Amino acid sequence: MRNIKVMLKVLNLRTDYRVNPVGLGNPRPRLSWEIQSDMRNVLQKAWEVRCAGSPGELKAGKGLIWDSGQVESDQSVQIEYQ
Repeated sequence: MRNIKVMLKVLNLRTDYRVNPVGLGNPRPRLSWEIQSDMRNVLQKAWEVRCAGSPGELKAGKGLIWDSGQVESDQSVQIEYQ
């Protein structure tokens, strides 16, 4: 099997059906996203969600508030924040 590099984008990020919400009243909001690829028939097999207090902390992987770890699932709609 050859190794093929696929361009993949995660788009349309939502929290409780909202884009960039501020001040959610739900302590366990649900997260959703869509994927887009430059190739056909590309499917999600797993996901990982990481949350931090700032973009810099998230990029550095430090000070994470929540890290789901890798979850083997094709689900990308209504993932409950832990």
